[in-house]
Amino acid sequence: MKHSWKITLMLLSLFLITQLFGLVVINKYMVKRVVKINTPHGVSYSTNVSWHTNAITGEPPKVNENWSFISVFIAILLSTVLVFILVKFKAGNIWNMWYMLAVFLAMSVSLSAFMNVKLALAVSGLLVFLKVKSRNAYFHNLTEPLVYAGISVFLVPLFNMFSISALLILISIYDYVAVFKSKHMVSLAKFQLSSSRFMGLAIPKSGSNLSKISSRVSKHCKVKSNKSDIAILGGGDITFPLIFAGVMLKYFPLWKVLLVPILASISLLLLFTHSQKGKFYPAMPSITVGCLLGYLIALLI
Repeated sequence: MKHSWKITLMLLSLFLITQLFGLVVINKYMVKRVVKINTPHGVSYSTNVSWHTNAITGEPPKVNENWSFISVFIAILLSTVLVFILVKFKAGNIWNMWYMLAVFLAMSVSLSAFMNVKLALAVSGLLVFLKVKSRNAYFHNLTEPLVYAGISVFLVPLFNMFSISALLILISIYDYVAVFKSKHMVSLAKFQLSSSRFMGLAIPKSGSNLSKISSRVSKHCKVKSNKSDIAILGGGDITFPLIFAGVMLKYFPLWKVLLVPILASISLLLLFTHSQKGKFYPAMPSITVGCLLGYLIALLI
């Protein structure tokens, strides 16, 4: 087993809470209307989905939902290359600014679902300041749901069930290659940890100060090092199943959509219990199986 039961249950609880909170935020932005259609064979009904907008989110871009996964996947690859360039040239300051801006915008989107935009921006600015300044693991993890919910609000309108399923499969293949073959995903995670600017859940196995852990990680940044003072779950491993569930929410009632976070959590549990200490594992293949299984069951019931 990769982590102790205490750490494992903490990670799974935070993962599930983030999924549920994210669905609440997405649902706040989503407007579903049943449209009556008169046809030669009688009356039929379809669901029309639109989105609340504000000064932060703007109007969702007009895209071909069937093929949107291609452009999003390319964007993910390009952003990975950009981060590698920052690592290569040790441009930690640029990464810090990028991280803070992304977190600020995502938090603002989440909070503006519950308050006016100006107040959401002010609260987000304060949270980002405290998040960066304190470097406290508990505060970091408790504010992470705001980040992934906000990111999902931007991305859910781009997909239908075909394209989001295709994206999860592509990401799973990429995750497997990036962890087991090229191992660059491990390097990226260690770079983020060493800078105390980690996109994901991070639970120290002792203490609560991320800066102390980052100083230890920075001394062991080679991929071959198996030293682990912290249990992590990457931001992508949290965001992609939330986007998948958010897209499902466009077509299914909430009680069916809840199958996705539940089965994704079970898949993560199986991964943690069957993995070994000191080794890195791609989480997306397991999470994708849980998501697709939840979708299949929702179709059948």
